[in-house]
Amino acid sequence: MGAFRTDPNIAEINQKITKADTDRTIAFTEYQIKALENKAFVSTHYKNLGSGEVTNLYIKNPEGSGETVTTMLISIHTTDQALVHYYGDVEGVSGGTPKKIAARNRGYTGGSVLENHILADISYSDATELLDPEVIPGGKGKYANGSAEDGYISFVLPEGTDVMVVVENKGNSNDISIRVDWWEE
Repeated sequence: MGAFRTDPNIAEINQKITKADTDRTIAFTEYQIKALENKAFVSTHYKNLGSGEVTNLYIKNPEGSGETVTTMLISIHTTDQALVHYYGDVEGVSGGTPKKIAARNRGYTGGSVLENHILADISYSDATELLDPEVIPGGKGKYANGSAEDGYISFVLPEGTDVMVVVENKGNSNDISIRVDWWEE
C-alpha cells in the first residue's frame, strides 16, 4: 500500500505504542498547550471535616470577563467516605474564602478572569443540581481507602455562569481536597 505503512521507522514506533486513553491524553495535551499560551490555571481547596460536615468550592466566570472558562477537570480527594454534589445557577452567594490561583506557566505574571471568583465555603440561598450525587468510597481506621472521585468532571463556563462542588463527609474525621484545572480563551 504506500510507503507510509511499510516505512521501518513507523513500524518500529508502532511496536512501542501501547493502548492509551486517548480522550484524556488529548485533553491533557490541550491543557499543556494552553499553559504555554498563558491561559491555563489551577486552584485547590483543602479542609478537614468532622462527620456530617460539608465544604464547597464555587467557581464563577463573571459577566463581562471576555473569556470562556473550560475546566479540564475537577477532582475530589478524600481520606474516607464522602458524597459529592454538583450545582449551577447558584443564587444568593455570600461569604466564602477566596482561593489562591496559580498559572500553570510559572513564567506568566498575569492573572485569571476567575480572580476573586473561586471561593470556598460560601453561603447560598438556592442552586440547581446538575448531576446526581457521586459517592467516594471509604473505610474506617487502617482500612480507609478513600481516593480520587471516580472519573473526572469537566464543565464549560461561558460568561456569567457558575458551578459549585459540595462535598459532604460521610465518615469520621476526613481530609478533603478539591482541585480544579482550567483554561481561558
